[in-house]
Amino acid sequence: MAHSFLLAILLSVSCVWTVSACGVEKESSGKEGAKAKITFKGGDGSSREKAIVILGAKNETRGVAAEYAWLKKHHSKWKVAQQSLIMKKGKKYDVLTCVLPDGQKKEVWFDISDFFGKF
Repeated sequence: MAHSFLLAILLSVSCVWTVSACGVEKESSGKEGAKAKITFKGGDGSSREKAIVILGAKNETRGVAAEYAWLKKHHSKWKVAQQSLIMKKGKKYDVLTCVLPDGQKKEVWFDISDFFGKF
């Protein structure tokens, strides 16, 4: 069951980021072939209907890294306790169940349809 909660409002719903081994950095150059641009769109992740849509990941490894990088950037003190794959209405979602510093649990929904199954 999805928990109702508020997440911090994204500065921009369609920010472009690159995912590196050490986290997320803003895209600083338009050089072709440097790093794949991963775009976060959609909602705040508080439910399936408001899932954070990840676009541009070349494979599952980079896509999942983008999920964790987004979480680290927006909720650095939250710890992931569980990750679940949900398939609903033709879309694929990763649901990260996080534990907040006060012990509460919150879910963050990511629409991973764009990269799911790419290796």
